[in-house]
Amino acid sequence: MHPRRNRPPDFAVVAYDIADDRRRRHVAKLLESVGWRVQGSVFYCEWLPEQREALLPRIESALDLTQDTLRIYPLCLRDRRDIECDGRKLPSPPMENGFEIV
Repeated sequence: MHPRRNRPPDFAVVAYDIADDRRRRHVAKLLESVGWRVQGSVFYCEWLPEQREALLPRIESALDLTQDTLRIYPLCLRDRRDIECDGRKLPSPPMENGFEIV
């Protein structure tokens, strides 16, 4: 049995500030493949290391690093359990089951 197959996914909060609408939509679509939008430019992502490694170059190639920023904040299991949400409730990711680019 391959050791990574039973590994639980990693979780992260991904936030971006992307100047161009077209680039912004493209990055959002990429993030929707591994996460849930929790704010306009913030995603809660669940991914395996190989998914993250495959997705990062695609996201980076969509950015204009002179105008855009993308930040990825890894969440450990304890931190995920402590997430709080006040105000208008958005669809929540399942809670059973990292990185910063500037």
